[in-house]
Amino acid sequence: MAVNIYHRPLIPLLISLMTGILCGLFLPGYSLWAYLFTASCFVFLLIKIVRKKSAVFLPIILFIFLGYLSIQPWFCNKVSPSHISYYADGVPLNISGQVTESPEIKNNRLSFVVLVQKAEDNGKIIPVSGKIKVNAIKSIPDISAGDKVTFQSKIRSLRNFNNPGAFDYKTYMLFKGISGTAYIAGDKIGIEEKDKNIKGRWLIENVRKKFSVFIDESVPAREAGVLKALIIGDQNSISKQIREDFNRTGTSHVLSISGLHVGIVATVSFLFFKTILSYFNFFLWKAWTKKGAAILSLIPVIIYGLLAGMPPSTQRAVVMVSVFLLSFFVERDQDAINTLAVAALLILAVHPPSLFMISFQLSFISVFFIVLGMNYTLYRKNKSACIILRSVFASFCSRSLPVPKISGKADKASFFHRITKAL
Repeated sequence: MAVNIYHRPLIPLLISLMTGILCGLFLPGYSLWAYLFTASCFVFLLIKIVRKKSAVFLPIILFIFLGYLSIQPWFCNKVSPSHISYYADGVPLNISGQVTESPEIKNNRLSFVVLVQKAEDNGKIIPVSGKIKVNAIKSIPDISAGDKVTFQSKIRSLRNFNNPGAFDYKTYMLFKGISGTAYIAGDKIGIEEKDKNIKGRWLIENVRKKFSVFIDESVPAREAGVLKALIIGDQNSISKQIREDFNRTGTSHVLSISGLHVGIVATVSFLFFKTILSYFNFFLWKAWTKKGAAILSLIPVIIYGLLAGMPPSTQRAVVMVSVFLLSFFVERDQDAINTLAVAALLILAVHPPSLFMISFQLSFISVFFIVLGMNYTLYRKNKSACIILRSVFASFCSRSLPVPKISGKADKASFFHRITKAL
């Protein structure tokens, strides 16, 4: 008997979207034809729906073209004459702009992305736009997202090393919206007075900064780095020795906020709100204790994700946990594979280049194989054997099966690493 292709309907749609994005990467420039086919598929799909007829392949074709169109803006060569890329490899400029994301410290170098607002050349002010990546060397200034900075530097264009099969650095940076790089001594960077009317995203970044300062003032430096990684997703303060210890024991994943951390927040929140609501007769009579607790639990889950900075692993975890909590509200059983597909679809819909990011790939590949391994042992009669098999499968699937994606990286796994992964 033929297997219904829509037993898990989101899987073929996700594969179709990813296929379209890949086609857009290798065959860019056919947006007009893609728009025509997208419109045609949409019209035919509406006709099928009105006539109440099945349309198995139309949604798949539609999502392929939608994926193709979604990636095209990142290949658009038409930029405004004032774009910062036109000033690359020229004379040094006095640059002024705003830091768009939390800076990263690596190898005694501070890196951050600046949205350039204006540049000055020999006293002539030039209004410009675009993003550049700034690397501060020698000294590390106290810079956070939302700060306005000024500095003088020459802008370098993005280049690859042109080695066959090497990492495509230029495309990677373009996918992040970055058009050039700059190098400057940290003590040469001027930080303007912060805007007191902080709104939106900068409000979140300001809260993260205050959490960071509070932790630094309340906890010894050695523990503060780990605590900041677990609460606000900031790993810059973790010492090299502690990081190495986590790597050798196979627990480095604990430092990256993902499903484990978001799941703990969701579980504690759900049990807390369920207990509170159980004291109200209204919710008991309406059988709304679980539903209400699930809805209320979304608030701390989303807040925690925002505080963590929403990297790909956290995005995936927040979406999956949110879908799981909503399953209580709609009283439907949730399917882990479909839930994972929902997370991937939402992330790719918002930012299609995420498909080519190693963090996105490893996060979803690992969880996908873990779910497969867990499903394989789901219906074992011996519960003790089932628990052991789940641990072994989870360890094997999360560590071994994604190896082709990380084969270029050194693996320092020890005997204790395998044990801790299983635990």
